Amino acid sequence: MGISKKIEELKKERARAKYLKRIIPRIGTIEESEDCIICYASQKLLEKNAKRAYYELHCNGMNTVYDKSRELVDYFKLNKPVYYIFDGICFDTVVNLTSTFSNITFRNCTFNTGIRISFADTITLENNRYICWTDFKECGNAFLRGKVKNLEIKNENFINQYELKKYGENNFGINIEVDNLKIENSTICAENHGQINIKSKKTIIWKSKISAPEIYLDSDSIVFGNSLLKATGIIIENKNCDCDTEVGFYNTDSPYVVYNGTEITTNIEFFNDEELKEKRLALVKVLTGITDKCNQVPLVKSTD
Repeated sequence: MGISKKIEELKKERARAKYLKRIIPRIGTIEESEDCIICYASQKLLEKNAKRAYYELHCNGMNTVYDKSRELVDYFKLNKPVYYIFDGICFDTVVNLTSTFSNITFRNCTFNTGIRISFADTITLENNRYICWTDFKECGNAFLRGKVKNLEIKNENFINQYELKKYGENNFGINIEVDNLKIENSTICAENHGQINIKSKKTIIWKSKISAPEIYLDSDSIVFGNSLLKATGIIIENKNCDCDTEVGFYNTDSPYVVYNGTEITTNIEFFNDEELKEKRLALVKVLTGITDKCNQVPLVKSTD
């Protein structure tokens, strides 16, 4: 390789590094592999660059939608998925997150006031702590009030104790609008007259509890198992009618459940794993007692 060629390659590498830093916010360490780009957020850099009256996070990925952006991404060979990992971060003020063309994971984080997701591609919430919620109107007290493509909630215990009625808003409590939603091994609760509104194309609720004064679930496709819906009223719209109402939604604690405009019977009692274990042990004890009593009864010889 000639000197001029080496100079051109060096200029391209410098331009590539500059472009990468311009796209990825300076909130952590950036690692790149052949398959992806990962930004590991750090507490120190977040507090330095993202903290204002609240954490304003703009987590960008590689834009291949618009022609000019796609040309640069292809030129620098950056056409690969981008991941942001927030692990063990403590957020003292409200988090206001917007994300385009990227994948966000909040894991083992502490949210001392609140989180508002305006719009994003893919969000994963796993094993976080939610301490308190603020009355900051602009960010609101809703768990999720924006548009997200894919949302996974795993090992979460989220309770929204506040309401937004005093601001004259009809939507308050917890609002989730996504393309694909998966809730696993989690508890999601809206208190104080709050509603839980879920709208999605595909919803999976597994080993979880969702409770609120009112629950609205509007989803094209629903997978529901080993879970509990608890409310004074539950309304479910299932476009594809792919959830067996006799099996899928019997685990509810509500005076009424309306499924696709028809009220369904929900009088089968729900037990969690621990309660079910206790019931089994009690049944075994009763059966054992009956067996012992039977063994104590003397056999009567036939007179025939």
